[in-house]
Amino acid sequence: MRTALAAMAGLASLLAIWTPALSDTLEVGRLNYAGYKRMQHCSAFVVDGGHLVTARHCLDVPPNGRMHFLEAYDRGDWAAHVELAPQRFRGSDGTDLAIACDARAANVGGLAIAGEPPRDGEVLEVLGYGAPRDQILQRATCPVKRTGDDGTLLLACRVSGGTSGGPVVRSRNGKRQVVGVAWASGPDVTLATRLEPGLPKKVCR
Repeated sequence: MRTALAAMAGLASLLAIWTPALSDTLEVGRLNYAGYKRMQHCSAFVVDGGHLVTARHCLDVPPNGRMHFLEAYDRGDWAAHVELAPQRFRGSDGTDLAIACDARAANVGGLAIAGEPPRDGEVLEVLGYGAPRDQILQRATCPVKRTGDDGTLLLACRVSGGTSGGPVVRSRNGKRQVVGVAWASGPDVTLATRLEPGLPKKVCR
């Protein structure tokens, strides 16, 4: 199992069926890093309280590197720019999840975290800046296959490189809530860490 997950880690660049995300998805953005002979990006998002969430493996950059969160990024434009050191992020034990506490002002707003866990068969969406259209926020429709004993969500879809750290969301009555964080994908499955209510406050206290 460990070998299989390692092979899928990092959301290998695979063809995916994407559609443009809704224009009101302001809480999601690109998390960029550029250094000597190296450029990379992931996805990230802001939750209520102003905390920035992404996948932990996206922080594999030099300690003196700087990361740039471009909120609502779209073809060279963005709504807000936050520069962070990788050490600003705190991990959640045993998961590929990281949180930068108070990255944005608490009154800016962010995605609400769903209190109800996803059900098997429930249709969710993964939002992110996946290749090859990584200049535009994309969304993929992903039914839940099952939830692992460790809380890992197995979604019946595949996404592409750059989507790591993007939110897995449900939409109900016109409102969007985040249930997890995407971190790996294979031919028929995307893996996500369940984002539990209260976790950002616990990590950031």
